[in-house]
Amino acid sequence: MFFTRLGRILAILILIFGIFSIAMGLAIANDLLGPYDQVMSRYFPTTKSSGTFIDRGLYAITFAIVLGVLTEIRYALRT
Repeated sequence: MFFTRLGRILAILILIFGIFSIAMGLAIANDLLGPYDQVMSRYFPTTKSSGTFIDRGLYAITFAIVLGVLTEIRYALRT
């Protein structure tokens, strides 16, 4: 029961993180936060491109969906 609730909460938080990461990557790529090179060098010096944020967001969303499905299966088996 505890892990089912924890899994749901984690899936929601990871989903929010993934959406935020994709939005941040798109905002950087479209120069909404300033010039691309300046934003990348100032705030994200270790990241090579904004595509890294988009990839990270897609991986997080995929993991959140898998975790959410597993917790829903566990919840259905419990009842």
